[in-house]
Amino acid sequence: MALLDSIFSARFVKGGVEYVQRKTIEFIGASVTIADDPVNERTQITIAASGGGGGAPDPHAATHIRGGTDVIDADRLRVAYVPLHYTRAGVVDVTTDVDQLTSNLHGIDLELDTLHTVMVGLLRVLYVNEPGTAHTFIPGDAYKTLLCSSATAVGIVIPSNATMPYEVGTVIGFIPLAAGQITLSGAAGVTLVSGGNEFKSLRQNGPMFAQQISANTWLVSGEKAA
Repeated sequence: MALLDSIFSARFVKGGVEYVQRKTIEFIGASVTIADDPVNERTQITIAASGGGGGAPDPHAATHIRGGTDVIDADRLRVAYVPLHYTRAGVVDVTTDVDQLTSNLHGIDLELDTLHTVMVGLLRVLYVNEPGTAHTFIPGDAYKTLLCSSATAVGIVIPSNATMPYEVGTVIGFIPLAAGQITLSGAAGVTLVSGGNEFKSLRQNGPMFAQQISANTWLVSGEKAA
């Protein structure tokens, strides 16, 4: 008790606040040592444990801010996530979307499917020989280019959506490889539009295109003439 009495024979002050003197002070926890330091006229109390648990603080405890929150080194942070409930599906299954990341993965899949469909449509532009002088669109003409090799005039008819239900956005091309001029026309109920109301090919080897912009409306573009 002589050592503790010497502690409390002086003022007990912390942070500018003077505390009431007591006869006994109790330390709870392992690795607490008390030593007299007469040279510096002080008593040293050493608590080696972090939080009274014994031993030196571990790397995680060393990052704590007293009275605050954990400090996390973002450069060392590594997160490994495996969505156990995720299953590749053509549509989003809300019963398995148990978290936001899984839901986002489903959404990405759907977007990739849409992109794939668009790219296939853009890349499947094939050429079809059409040696005759008269032609009406058929299902196999979608996203293809008709190569017209007739030396005389060629008439191409675009049928109504009721007769030939293409998907809106379908593009069909035409190239007059010979002297025969191509003339586009629409069946009953079909409207053709173009800059200058031009629906004939302009010259040999000059490509022109028809694109369905609504159920029964087609836009004609390319090298065309009235």
